[in-house]
Amino acid sequence: MHVINTNEAKALPYEQRDKNVLFNNSKMKLRIVELEKNEELTECEMKNSVVFHIMKGSLDLKVGTKSSTLKKGFTAVCEPGTYSMKAKSKTKLIGIIIL
Repeated sequence: MHVINTNEAKALPYEQRDKNVLFNNSKMKLRIVELEKNEELTECEMKNSVVFHIMKGSLDLKVGTKSSTLKKGFTAVCEPGTYSMKAKSKTKLIGIIIL
């Protein structure tokens, strides 16, 4: 078992995203992400499923042709595909990549 206080975790800028990995093993990777209002993560191709959980704020998430607005407390379970997101307000989330 590995316990992480994600409320206390701070994310570094996107350019240093490898340092935002809070847990990593052969089956999953947990990453913390913080976005400013209107900040975007441009399209990226994910070959694995990802679970996103919104801890604070809200964002628009697009996976392939499907899109949804996620708010604090929402969790999205996403299959592999092309992902992008845009924060509607200052947002903190965790992404769990299933390897």
